[in-house]
Amino acid sequence: MRWDGSEGRSILVFALQGRVGGMDRSTGEVRWLREFGDGGEVFLVVTDEVVLASSDAPELWCLDYTTGKALWQSPTTGRGRATIVLDRDQVVVAKGGYVNCFDRTGKHLWSNLLKGYGTGRIALGFPGNVAQADDQGSQ
Repeated sequence: MRWDGSEGRSILVFALQGRVGGMDRSTGEVRWLREFGDGGEVFLVVTDEVVLASSDAPELWCLDYTTGKALWQSPTTGRGRATIVLDRDQVVVAKGGYVNCFDRTGKHLWSNLLKGYGTGRIALGFPGNVAQADDQGSQ
């Protein structure tokens, strides 16, 4: 019996040094692995259907939750550790002082350079949906 009532949560998604993988929650066996090549920190958002991932490189990836297959990839503005929020029909990614917004197909909707606010890691949030940055950034 699952505590959350969901039968579709068989994969534990992990990220480490530029890699994102899916691990079988019953056995610990790695079922799939994607390498982003930059070896940097990876920020994840995981749903029952997709994994959104962005590393230090200027790109956002959407992977199939079960298989790790790339569904789409979109370039982002800015480099560095990402922060991602998925809310309704928007995926918002922030890194290096820039905020980028995409729809759920990876189509770029808008960008904003937070000019004059700094270039560090950015916290993002909608009501009840917050992704917290974890450093002080720089001015």
